[in-house]
Amino acid sequence: MVWLGNALFISPNPSTRRFATLLDCIASISCLPPAHAAPQVTIDIALANYQHSMALRAGASRLLSRAAPLARSLSQDVASPAARSVSTFSLPDLKYGYASLEPHFDEKTMTVHHTRHHQTYVSNLNGVLTGEHGSEIQDLSLSQIQRKVSSLPEAIRTTVMNHGGGHYNHTLFFSILAPETETTSAPVDELKTMVETDFGSFDAMRKEFNAAAMKVFGSGWAWLGVGNDGKLCISNTRNQENPLMEGIVDAPSTPIMGLDIWEHAMYLKYLNRRPEYIDAFWHIIDWEQVAANYSAARDGQTAIFDVPMEE
Repeated sequence: MVWLGNALFISPNPSTRRFATLLDCIASISCLPPAHAAPQVTIDIALANYQHSMALRAGASRLLSRAAPLARSLSQDVASPAARSVSTFSLPDLKYGYASLEPHFDEKTMTVHHTRHHQTYVSNLNGVLTGEHGSEIQDLSLSQIQRKVSSLPEAIRTTVMNHGGGHYNHTLFFSILAPETETTSAPVDELKTMVETDFGSFDAMRKEFNAAAMKVFGSGWAWLGVGNDGKLCISNTRNQENPLMEGIVDAPSTPIMGLDIWEHAMYLKYLNRRPEYIDAFWHIIDWEQVAANYSAARDGQTAIFDVPMEE
């Protein structure tokens, strides 16, 4: 506050004084010593300066409020550029129509199984990929994710095991099915020889596989795989676990064929008649695909298939 002639001038610059209220200005005048009584004060000037300062402050406040959302957006983009470029999985197409496996696997079951159940596993796995702990698996293939499950942080381990396993298991399962033809009746090529070598006969292998499928309590899977010793082996797992999950399963192997033992895979057609469902499976196995899986696994390719991610 300064005197200019016989008028009190209040600076509009907020950096020189905080303008609280006009009453503060008048109060400061009333506190002057009587011996130095102020000349006539031009209250209009004081009021004008006060109003000007308030307008400046209001304008600045509006600018800040408008700039804040943009600033937050820019800071997020700068802080986490990787979040915008994370690759995710997508639901693989089937190589046959939903009705093509009739009468063994019905159209309604196949439609629901693929478009709803399998899609759910894909979506929930992608939720982990794009979430807080996504960096743990963002650079891994689907097969590699299975092998790393047991060492993942507890915050995502169960989700990845259930949904990453679900995506892997169903992708393999749907890939080894085919409409019933002569090529779906028995193993072919080198796989046929190895089945006879390791099990004695195809019928003996089928009997052992069926027994493993029937032993699953509740939900799970039955598998034909290649063990670490190079021999064919049969196993079963719980829920969405699979033989690639080292540290989770007792005897890891590379699966080349799997059968879904969850109720959603059979209940619409077979209800609780699991033996009938298992028998139906043997009519629609794509043995050429299983043989190709065997050749890859025998050569040490633990990732016998890996569906690509999408950018």
